Amino acid sequence: MTEIEESLILEEEEEIYYNKLIEIYGEDSLTDDCRRRLVYAFRHECDQAKRMEVTCKEAKQILEWRAKFEMDTILQRTLPHSDLFQACWPSYFYGEDIDGHVITVDILQDIKVEIFQQNLTHLDQLLALRAQFMERLQWEKNAISIRRGVRVTKHISLVDINGFGLKYISPSFLSYMKPIFEIGQTYYPETLHCMYVINVPYIFTSAWKLISSFVSSETSQKIHLLKNKEEFLKVAESNGIGVEAIPVQFGGSHQGRKVDDSFQPSVPDTPLPIATRHSTSCATETVQS
Repeated sequence: MTEIEESLILEEEEEIYYNKLIEIYGEDSLTDDCRRRLVYAFRHECDQAKRMEVTCKEAKQILEWRAKFEMDTILQRTLPHSDLFQACWPSYFYGEDIDGHVITVDILQDIKVEIFQQNLTHLDQLLALRAQFMERLQWEKNAISIRRGVRVTKHISLVDINGFGLKYISPSFLSYMKPIFEIGQTYYPETLHCMYVINVPYIFTSAWKLISSFVSSETSQKIHLLKNKEEFLKVAESNGIGVEAIPVQFGGSHQGRKVDDSFQPSVPDTPLPIATRHSTSCATETVQS
């Protein structure tokens, strides 16, 4: 992904998709950033009519999902079971690569699915909590964009699967977790820079064909399977990720910033990532001009 591509500069012939989204859904329904990412998401579609159809369909899906979970106010609310979520799925932001992509980490053994299943009466409760994390991530990208003076829309995901076993490919586990991990892929298109899956055992390599069926082909191309943290450090260095940005547990020196109900972005007064006149689109347009 080049800087020009991440700046979401549209080709002249692509403006029709962007303008169609405004025509159908209104100028204040989606952020400028989201509309541009939607246009980018279907660049692989050569048929213009088909591309228009899937772009508008995806926008509708995102808007319905945001309305269902009241996403425009989710960063201003404490959700039910937020303490449980933060204890059973602890979240941190770490440093940034050379281009400003912030690093997030998911540690498989720290995600207590059994506790969620025992304490939450409906999966939507967990989906809302994960969605709130994703909005905080978007909020931080807005801050990075302001700080760096360029639009930064993507992040780096580190996933530590140490301890991976058969229970993680059981139908009950996969059916429960599938809609949670689909949030980023479905409702935040074109926001993943790359994913490094670390401490990959042989059994995971064998199971990857099954697991990857839940991942789009575009996303799967961004996923790197690595045996251990030493292998990750070599790859990270070659991809512009300095040791100072990498979590301590993976051989770096960054202690991390906890992402919970007290979270604030790294730049004070960063606009919320919502479609209003004070939204992220205003902020990113400011730094681009």
